[in-house]
Amino acid sequence: MKKVLKKILKSVYIYIFQPILIFTNFILLIVVRFFLVKKYFLENQSRKLHLGAGSSFNNGWLTSDLTPKIIGKTIYIDATKKLPFKDDSFDYIYCEHMIEHISYEQAECMLKECSRVMNKGGKIRVSTPDLDRYLSLFDLNKTKIQEDFLIFMKSNWLGKFDNNENIPYHILNLNMHAWGHQYIYCYSTLSEQLTKQGFVNLKRYDNDYSDTHSLQKLEKHAYTLESRGVKDAVRMVNFESMNIEAVKE
Repeated sequence: MKKVLKKILKSVYIYIFQPILIFTNFILLIVVRFFLVKKYFLENQSRKLHLGAGSSFNNGWLTSDLTPKIIGKTIYIDATKKLPFKDDSFDYIYCEHMIEHISYEQAECMLKECSRVMNKGGKIRVSTPDLDRYLSLFDLNKTKIQEDFLIFMKSNWLGKFDNNENIPYHILNLNMHAWGHQYIYCYSTLSEQLTKQGFVNLKRYDNDYSDTHSLQKLEKHAYTLESRGVKDAVRMVNFESMNIEAVKE
């Protein structure tokens, strides 16, 4: 009898209460977003949108994420869908180590939407792992930073693999499939995605650097890793990352 009752209660929760809770939470996220967006637009003349922010927050930016982690500051946005803003709403858009977590087709949709909601002459900055940097680990004559990166990846994520000539292959596979990665870009593929959506004047920068003041010192990924005890993360993430800025034509 107890087993039957337990099964009934479990079914009631799964098929009745859980859907209600999910729907209620979704409605709450939409309502909170409405008021936070309204407040942001009233208080900021220069409008800046951060997509896929996670637990990061930059002052002056409208911070968003699929699963908001900073209550009262981060709004809910599914960046693979139509963005909940009017045309020509933002001067700047930024995403850090986010675009590799969605498919190539979803990224195309996202960048198209970014172009739509961005003012003419506005700038987008995309930070993501660089596939070419990972492929460079196969060079026979490696530079010091390449050797250091091999050690960094081995010591932090590949302890079960032998430290031999196959390490670059293990690292490449890790970056292609771990952490929810779906598509890893090189400069050529990301540039193609951006230009297809009407972005021009592409330029690459190191982490934290930009010719535009509003796009300086935005990267947080490396500092988050260091705060979790990952040593030398800032130098290593700067090696693996590419930061591309482009202007809406």
